[in-house]
Amino acid sequence: MSILATATLADLQALFGTFSTGDAKLTFKNTADAGWILLNDGTIGKGGTSATTRANDDVQNLYVLIWDNVPDTYAPVTGGRGSSGALADFNAGKLMAMPKALGRALIIAGAGAGLTARTLGATFGEEKHVLTGPEIGPHTHPVIITDPGHHHTYTRTDVSTVQYQQGGFQNALPQTVQNTGTSTTGITAVTDVNTGGVAHENTPAALGINIMVRL
Repeated sequence: MSILATATLADLQALFGTFSTGDAKLTFKNTADAGWILLNDGTIGKGGTSATTRANDDVQNLYVLIWDNVPDTYAPVTGGRGSSGALADFNAGKLMAMPKALGRALIIAGAGAGLTARTLGATFGEEKHVLTGPEIGPHTHPVIITDPGHHHTYTRTDVSTVQYQQGGFQNALPQTVQNTGTSTTGITAVTDVNTGGVAHENTPAALGINIMVRL
């Protein structure tokens, strides 16, 4: 008996380098190959549904695979995932949103040594970021204001002999405008310059490319 006669589908796929359900490949194509769908932030579901990426019974295996391996947070099912399992949700016509991919860089799921654990299908990060106070870190702004000395203007009325005139009293001497002596206060003010609040670019160098997933 030949090896091919006893080989399973998985054996043949491994032997000939073919793809199986859930495998992904990078492409510059804008249309998916037969038996594939593009990851385009859309939904999948059985034939006759309103799924935006593909509404066809041939997505069943992929639907079940994603349902089983990716949390509902990142591949939500319309109306929530039922207690009867993936196939029941698929047959009930519930749509499933594929994990978000458009505009995102790829990262390997799992818990790398010394790194944050990443869930399969999870989305995270941000394209632009506004630094918070703790993120800016300790720093100083050397903007110092020192009083160089100043004076004040005041009006002085000399006290003198009062002359009596018909109709009342009046001062004998006129008023004069004078200045105080010039001096400093000894006060130094440090101005804290705040130029924050503007988001900065947080995107690494990247290449735009499409991803296909095998049904």
